[in-house]
Amino acid sequence: MSQYNPLLFIPGLASNHALWAHQVENLSDTVDCWVAPMPMYDELRPIAEDILRDAPEKFGLVGSSMGGYLCLEILRMAPERVDRLALIGTTADAELPGTTERRWHMIRKAEQRGFMTMWQEFITRFLHPSLLDDQDLVNSLMKQAFEVGEYSVRQNQIAMMKRSGYLDMLNSIDCPTTVVVGEDDILTPVEDHEKIAKAVPGAQLVVVPNSGHLLSMERPAETTRILGQWLEDKPVKIAA
Repeated sequence: MSQYNPLLFIPGLASNHALWAHQVENLSDTVDCWVAPMPMYDELRPIAEDILRDAPEKFGLVGSSMGGYLCLEILRMAPERVDRLALIGTTADAELPGTTERRWHMIRKAEQRGFMTMWQEFITRFLHPSLLDDQDLVNSLMKQAFEVGEYSVRQNQIAMMKRSGYLDMLNSIDCPTTVVVGEDDILTPVEDHEKIAKAVPGAQLVVVPNSGHLLSMERPAETTRILGQWLEDKPVKIAA
């Protein structure tokens, strides 16, 4: 039996269990790994409520992008159930008007030109420029989007538009926390993560070089190693 409570992984927009494949495969000998579903709601709170309803009684949380928002929503609702937190490529800020405008543009483009066509174009914003020609990586992201589906992605986009942010609750988080970001993430830049790490008592900030927004797939081995150190309450260091 593991000495750790289960780890609950929460995917980001248009992502599913495949986002966490390397981490689940390589951490499962140490800890029981669960991957949350992403219900088709247009509010973050009911998504978090659904996840909490079926989650283990006590767990660690790992969230990427939208999954990070849901980690913070869960912590706001049931902090006593969360014993550790890892936020990857996310922000605690409220939705910005420019971001909302871009989301509606994506929704309209999906309706006009097709969801998969729109997503193929948007993927370039997720990835580090050096990985744009990695066809296996791009194909995996496209397959996840297809499996999640246009309606779910649309609903989840609207849910994110409505968020008011989590800055007010960060200083109340009292579990071991690691905040991880790709050095070249243009969607949730390093400064967003610095803000979280400064506000959460005792939090560690890890900046991964030559990486974009989707660290768990762009740098899978490094992300797994970081989570392993966080799980063992060790200072997180970037591999040489």
